[in-house]
Amino acid sequence: MSTSKLLSTIFAAALLLLTEAGYAQTDAPVKVPTIKAKQLATVTFDLQKVYGMGPLGNISSTIGSFDPLNDSERVKSYPKVKHKPGGLHDIMEYCYVLDDFQLCYQSYCSGVCSKDFFLNQAEAQRWDLADTVYLSKKPIKCSISILTAYNNLNELVYIIDANQNGDYGDDVLRAMQTNTGNIYGDPDLAVPVLIEYRTGKQIKQENISILPVHSRWSKNEEDRVTFMFPEFRYARFNYKGQPYFVCTNTVNLGPPYIYIMPDVPNFDRASEGSKIGLGLYAHIGDKDFKFADYKDNGSKVSIAVDDIHDFTQASIPEPKKTVKIKQIGNLNIVSNQLGFRAPLVKGININTAVKDVITISSADLKGKYIYVDFWSTYCGACIQEFPYLKKVYQKYDRSKFEMIGVLDERDESVTARLIAENNLVWPTIKMAANSSLLKNYHVYSYPSSYLINPDGVIIAVNLRGEELDNKLKALLGKSR
Repeated sequence: MSTSKLLSTIFAAALLLLTEAGYAQTDAPVKVPTIKAKQLATVTFDLQKVYGMGPLGNISSTIGSFDPLNDSERVKSYPKVKHKPGGLHDIMEYCYVLDDFQLCYQSYCSGVCSKDFFLNQAEAQRWDLADTVYLSKKPIKCSISILTAYNNLNELVYIIDANQNGDYGDDVLRAMQTNTGNIYGDPDLAVPVLIEYRTGKQIKQENISILPVHSRWSKNEEDRVTFMFPEFRYARFNYKGQPYFVCTNTVNLGPPYIYIMPDVPNFDRASEGSKIGLGLYAHIGDKDFKFADYKDNGSKVSIAVDDIHDFTQASIPEPKKTVKIKQIGNLNIVSNQLGFRAPLVKGININTAVKDVITISSADLKGKYIYVDFWSTYCGACIQEFPYLKKVYQKYDRSKFEMIGVLDERDESVTARLIAENNLVWPTIKMAANSSLLKNYHVYSYPSSYLINPDGVIIAVNLRGEELDNKLKALLGKSR
């Protein structure tokens, strides 16, 4: 080993020992003397998340699968997800890592991975161990778990642990999309996935849109998954009366960066020259301004300026006024949104306890309030909700209120048992992974529910327990 490499290794190990001894126990880095300089003002931009092509065009990454039985420390650092769907074949599992530094560090701190593994990763990826002070020792949601497989119709399907609770039981099995040139243009295809990140002393959460697509470079290669992130953040501002905008991607795989450029009517993608890393300079008008701060996963970015009055509509928003929001919607459009006409719910009733119903259709129930409950055989929260639903169902007159269960069946062998054990007394239909029900209602997790009024309009979403009872009480008055 060379002298320089030996010194580098000793330095890294020393830093890690400091971390274990308490260096990372405090969120405040060690203060060092600074040279006094003229204090500049700061302009902070609040960036809004929008769906579409971002600064670099459509961000996407293709990854290979991993073997969950592999005992390597890399695989050990991946989240373990239970209740995998049944009835599938050729199963492949993937883990998309959003922040490898954080994942390796939290795995080391929790004892999942060894010190040597963490140090080797740090050296290979040139991480500064002093930056562990900005990471979370407690595990956070910084990767995405996905499973793909083929169903009994030989269709490629996938499921994402969208709420990152380590359980596929409350997630939706979906038909895999193929990679086409404009697939990212349809927001209904994307899945919102919960992620976490550390900012200052806080762990914060947000949902980011992810669109997994099927990718195979040749017939002899295995199926691959391309993760597409079809959204970005941006804000518009004026500098000395001239319009500009600042934007960044929702997923930054590496150091934070922003783009600042003159505002244009049709934004396509940013030039490479407009990319500014933290601490570097953005050319605005006739001056250069330092990119000074990046917070809340890019929701807030700041630049150092000499006169904040040169900027408008940026860091000094006008006081917000209380505005009464009217109910939105369009009765002429079919959608799963509040105020829109509800998509059709129709199917064969599989609940043998409801002997007088062979098929059920929301179109035949006009004049009644309809509660549509999407549930899954492996969803614990769905099953825990059954006693409340049964109480509500038996409380109100069938001439005014009906309920339809829509089942995502992961294991056929448990369906009849669950219906019998929980004594379900309302019609229930099955939903296939590529069914029109799934596509029209865009169900992302279980349980999901919709309350439809007698005119066929959605008036409430995801009412549970007493909330549903209180809503029906207000609408129907006294129970029977």
